[in-house]
Amino acid sequence: MPAIRFRPPEVEPTPELRWVLHRAFARNDLPVAPPGNPGLAFDLARKLHLTSRIAARSEPGALTEEVGSLADDFARDYHFAVGNGLRYQSTLQHVADHATARDMPLVLLKGSAIALLGVSAPGSRPFSDLDILVPLDRIDELRSALVAAGWTLSRLTGSEHQEPPLTLPALGMIELHRCIPGVRPPGSRRSFDARTLLD
Repeated sequence: MPAIRFRPPEVEPTPELRWVLHRAFARNDLPVAPPGNPGLAFDLARKLHLTSRIAARSEPGALTEEVGSLADDFARDYHFAVGNGLRYQSTLQHVADHATARDMPLVLLKGSAIALLGVSAPGSRPFSDLDILVPLDRIDELRSALVAAGWTLSRLTGSEHQEPPLTLPALGMIELHRCIPGVRPPGSRRSFDARTLLD
């Protein structure tokens, strides 16, 4: 196995970090000591994008017992994540309608795929855009169709694996991907694109 090319920083296992990781990933029936500093635990959970996950996995009343009134802040992040997920369901349907009308296959990627395909519970995984893998020879066509439908192409430059983002105030942001960098078919030196993934 090749050596890791970076050195992860040392992380101090504080009571707050232990509580955040336990509430986010451990079984609910396993006990954990409440954080000594609930405010610090909340700030840490938000920095790690785990507040909505913790709220989604917690039994009723459990967070109030452990972090007091901050349970309302965990719940607020959870409700926002649920609402955002519903919004992006509409976004996905909008993009899929354009693709279907053109007989164009799409592959949903990353966090949006995990959330919108029901792999994770609603609201437990926040995300801020849709990542969609599009056949290389159809990206220009789909991008043009979306721009004609009111989407705005970002002034940001794209990259080797994706186009610049597209935004529409009512539906958020999407990124059209050309390939999945570093993920290669067996025996190939080229990353998966939509055609090789769907064939």
